Amino acid sequence: MVKFPRTVTASERSTYVGNVTSKVEEHYLNFINELTLLYEKFGKKRTVVGICGTSGGGKSVFTAIVKNLADQMKLSYEIKIVNQDAFHHYNKYLLSHFDKGVPLKEYKGRYDTYDVAKFRRL
Repeated sequence: MVKFPRTVTASERSTYVGNVTSKVEEHYLNFINELTLLYEKFGKKRTVVGICGTSGGGKSVFTAIVKNLADQMKLSYEIKIVNQDAFHHYNKYLLSHFDKGVPLKEYKGRYDTYDVAKFRRL
């Protein structure tokens, strides 16, 4: 029996999530079932799934909940979370590169503030 967590740690913060409805819990379990179908469909050792959304939109909390539930389910695969924030260009770079005269540091979190090559190498 899978038990929905009351709290999860995401982005180094503990977040209370014990007030979600059974419908929301069902969405999480359906998502994990879809992940399982993708994993089995591709038949590879590793399947990469990206979770996209705006800054502060809840991506980290979402993935922490998914990982918690999946760990309880004893699946045939393991979920690893790779947070995109670790791939921002260094502030020195962001301060020396501009968009319309404004340093990219002012846009930190936007697509062009990430070191995509570094992320791909991982």
